Amino acid sequence: MINLMPREFLLEQRYKSYKKFSILILISVILIVISYSNILNKRLEGYKRGIHTIENEVNNFQNIIDTEEEIYLLVKDIDYKIQKINSLSSSLNHSYLLNDLNFLIPKGIWLTYFKIDGDKGVGFRGEGLGNAEVVEVLDSLEAYQFFYDMDIDFMNQKEGERVKFYLKGRYY
Repeated sequence: MINLMPREFLLEQRYKSYKKFSILILISVILIVISYSNILNKRLEGYKRGIHTIENEVNNFQNIIDTEEEIYLLVKDIDYKIQKINSLSSSLNHSYLLNDLNFLIPKGIWLTYFKIDGDKGVGFRGEGLGNAEVVEVLDSLEAYQFFYDMDIDFMNQKEGERVKFYLKGRYY
């Protein structure tokens, strides 16, 4: 069969059919690219949510680390205070001493002044009915477990008055 149609006409028809086919292919490629782009955008949003979640977790861990560091510092401070309390409890306990003074000071003696200084010194000023009571106070303080080197600093008695005295010493 011989095609009697002119060559230009045939080329034009072929061009039209190719044009339609090319447009369909181009539309298909564009749809594929748009679909793939949407898929990538959804994945990117998922990654962004994942990164946001990870950042939140990192912040939570940082807060936990900060809290642990604060707890460590608090525990260290508490350990220091416990150590200080233990070292103080092995030395003179002032509340026990005040309690024990009731039993150490005999009748006929009145303490008017009591001093504990930072250099491990201790002093007692008071009044008594007589010299024997002052010596008895000195002996009982010297026998007390926390005092040593107790001595009479001064003792004075005016006629008709009580004996005034000052005892000094050291404590452990």
